[in-house]
Amino acid sequence: MGLSDAVSVIVRSVIKIPDGVTEIGDSAFEGCTGLTGIHIPDSVTEIGKSAFAGYSGITKINIPGDVSVIEKGAFRGCAGLTEITIPRSVIRIAERAFNGCGLRDVSIQGTYQLALEPLVSAL
Repeated sequence: MGLSDAVSVIVRSVIKIPDGVTEIGDSAFEGCTGLTGIHIPDSVTEIGKSAFAGYSGITKINIPGDVSVIEKGAFRGCAGLTEITIPRSVIRIAERAFNGCGLRDVSIQGTYQLALEPLVSAL
């Protein structure tokens, strides 16, 4: 089930994606400026292209342990994003996934064989 099949709940400027959603689609929350947090359930396995691009209010995000793919520009332009945890389940981070973020604390769990450009361009 993708995000388009479920309804997100916005409470006090926080998005809570319902359990059971498996994919956050391309541009799903692109340009959200008044939101300050997001809860991504463990059921999510893929974060689409530009899914959170320009989501300026978020400062920290924990990627759930079942996510395997973070697509191109998923968090592009999230200037307030300073902290992220990437679980060992992630096997692919596409180019410019974190471009334009203010990342200062990046926690990568596990061992990866992937291009460093998506992370390096964000630091």
